Amino acid sequence: MELIRQHISIEKYGGIMIWELTQDCKGDKSLLKVINDSFNMNSSVEGDINGDKELNSADLVTLSLFLLGYKNTNIVNWKDGDLFEDNTLNLYDLIAMRKLIIS
Repeated sequence: MELIRQHISIEKYGGIMIWELTQDCKGDKSLLKVINDSFNMNSSVEGDINGDKELNSADLVTLSLFLLGYKNTNIVNWKDGDLFEDNTLNLYDLIAMRKLIIS
């Protein structure tokens, strides 16, 4: 029986969690993937809306396309792009993102 133990600091998460994953499925619906993704969300990069773990011109282009109304724009985590901190993606976020990139 395969046990995966994830030690989590008591101060931050309150203890140790243990999952038994012998019947876990593969791919995007895997419990292990969901667990991993949820922990990695905490290590996000400010402004990184395309999910490549860095702020660059690709994020600027993605936000620009979204603001222009392109429906197929893939925004992985919109909260990382909300640089103006008004709970919406808008032109103010685009301007702040540009300033972060060039600084």
